[in-house]
Amino acid sequence: MTIWPLDDVDYTAESIGAFAGTRSRGVFAAEDCFRVSPAGGFKLRMTGGLAWLKKDRYWGVALLETADTTVTVDVGSGQLPRYVAVALLLDKTANKPRMELRYGEYAASPQKPQPRRDAYFDEIIVATVLQRAGAVEITAGDITDERTNETMCGLMRDAVERLPLDGLTDQMRSEFDSWFAKVKGQLSEDAAGHLLQQITGLEPKTIQPYTAQAGGGKLTLTGTGENIRFVAPADYAGGMKIVVNGQEMTAKTAAGEPLWPGFFVRGSVVICYKNGNTLTFNSGGLTAADKQTVRDWMVTGHSVQGGSVKGTVPVLGAKRWTPTTIDQQIPAGGYTGGVQTIAGDVALKPENIRKGVSLFLVPGTYDGDHKGLAASMFNTLMMGWGTAKVGSANRDLFDVSGNALIAKRELQLRFVTHVWCYYDWDQRTTVAGEFVVNGTKKANCTLQLSPQTQDVQTAADTMFVSAGTRIEFNTTATENWKACGGAVGFIEVM
Repeated sequence: MTIWPLDDVDYTAESIGAFAGTRSRGVFAAEDCFRVSPAGGFKLRMTGGLAWLKKDRYWGVALLETADTTVTVDVGSGQLPRYVAVALLLDKTANKPRMELRYGEYAASPQKPQPRRDAYFDEIIVATVLQRAGAVEITAGDITDERTNETMCGLMRDAVERLPLDGLTDQMRSEFDSWFAKVKGQLSEDAAGHLLQQITGLEPKTIQPYTAQAGGGKLTLTGTGENIRFVAPADYAGGMKIVVNGQEMTAKTAAGEPLWPGFFVRGSVVICYKNGNTLTFNSGGLTAADKQTVRDWMVTGHSVQGGSVKGTVPVLGAKRWTPTTIDQQIPAGGYTGGVQTIAGDVALKPENIRKGVSLFLVPGTYDGDHKGLAASMFNTLMMGWGTAKVGSANRDLFDVSGNALIAKRELQLRFVTHVWCYYDWDQRTTVAGEFVVNGTKKANCTLQLSPQTQDVQTAADTMFVSAGTRIEFNTTATENWKACGGAVGFIEVM
């Protein structure tokens, strides 16, 4: 026997766990405690929170997560839907808590995974996600918050939920029967019968618990009384027969409609009322006005109440929208069942649009055609061979930086190099010129001369340059004292 806390006593985790032993499984009653929401695509976000689980009958544990958690759901099927459960669990074997995605089976009418509570795990499910066939993302409408569902999760309560009064009731009934047998011997037959009728009339019209089993396409209920309560052993399916104490019944709602698939789910507490061979369930169905509202808000191809209420909202399939000279409209009142893509173009830039014109709110800056000669660079032997200089440049296209040009925008250029020389000496000489574009040689031209000779050479190249490109013109000569001539480079816009 353990009692705590006392001074100078060592306690085990089990003893401390008994402090939370009276707390029920569930989450702390706060709005943002383990709330699950979509995070884009197939991602889910779960806020932090505080929850309680059971390690053993008298051993409760607290689970705390202070940070938000983001997880990704596996891509589903293109033909069938399934449920995915977001679970918090205690792994008793590993002695650790964790958050886990539990995947249900693919089916036309999928069922939700149920909490595991056995010798290996203790689990609560804070949310379930319906992963629809062919879905490209998870929306808020696909997520069911299970935190207040007592079967799946529930809110933690630190109190006694009910007293075990069955034995006390049996004791009181036995004492009453003994007393009544003694009194009955002292009354006339008529008086005793009258008293019995009065006592019977005082008995409450209680709802009687029935046992329920499912299998072979039917639900079998066994018990006594006209007012029936049972825990559903399976989801209600279309065409499922309901048999009460061997008698097949006609099931309907309080509004007189037949039950539809999913009218109740496994683990839920169901109440119905027996009258002859008819079972009336504690649900009113939908009025004609409510049904019309559902039709107006539900997409075509979807239905509820076993197909009796069908959606009328049109589904818009995936489409790529390419801009044209007129406005295009996505019809109102529809459901976007596919991705709507608005086409873009990397060439939609101000420099590609004529100045004074605006395309899709992008104002143009192009102010004319600059094709033709745009710049020149040179060096001459007659002035002493040195660094090449910029002769001229179109300042709309280039900035001048020392002896270099800097392109101000994207351009398609043609580079042309001319080299000429007369050489009056008894040795050979070489004269060369070339453009250097961001370190790459272009239009390289080399002229080699024998003594007492002259010649002209030309070279050309084309290249696409971007804004910020640096353009230089390099020249060399092995002998420049006994020669006259030079090198000049021309830049043309194509």
